[in-house]
Amino acid sequence: MSMMIYANLLGSVLTVANTLVNDYVSGYAKSLRLLPVKQWQYYISIGSIFWLLNVFCVIALGLTGWLFNGIVFSVKLWLILVGIIPLLATPLMLIGVLLAQTHDTNTVNILGNIVFLLAIVSGLWFPFKTLPHWIQIIGGHTPVYYIAEIARELVSGKMITWDYLVGVIIWSLLLGSLIYLIEKTIARTC
Repeated sequence: MSMMIYANLLGSVLTVANTLVNDYVSGYAKSLRLLPVKQWQYYISIGSIFWLLNVFCVIALGLTGWLFNGIVFSVKLWLILVGIIPLLATPLMLIGVLLAQTHDTNTVNILGNIVFLLAIVSGLWFPFKTLPHWIQIIGGHTPVYYIAEIARELVSGKMITWDYLVGVIIWSLLLGSLIYLIEKTIARTC
């Protein structure tokens, strides 16, 4: 599960951010403003593409786990994981969109190191309980932690803890609102 979440984290943050910056630098994003296409439609299309890529990541890692480690899940669980994990990556994609607001590839790559920080403090690379208490407090409130816990609950056959799902939704709303405010501010200054 950790590798599936990490793959979605990398793709959703770094690849989304770099794609958006490349669209900005190449002038593609600016030329879209000449068309009857709204900014939100552009973001939805980018999000859809990356959702599909995240689906492929989950499938590829699942097949790898099955072929090399003999990990077997029911078809129903596979369908749930393939649909839910990429969908839960929405706040991660929004982090990528937020990083892209810098409009600079170098800045995105530097700030993109947040991916590794999120992976560490959320317990993707180390057992969460072994992290120092103060890191557990911080890490336990990250979208990556919530996504990983939901995925672990699904795999172990438990009911999803609503607090984790609410956490993902709150992060999505906060990041979406922040992006909206930044876009409006940029539009006013141009």
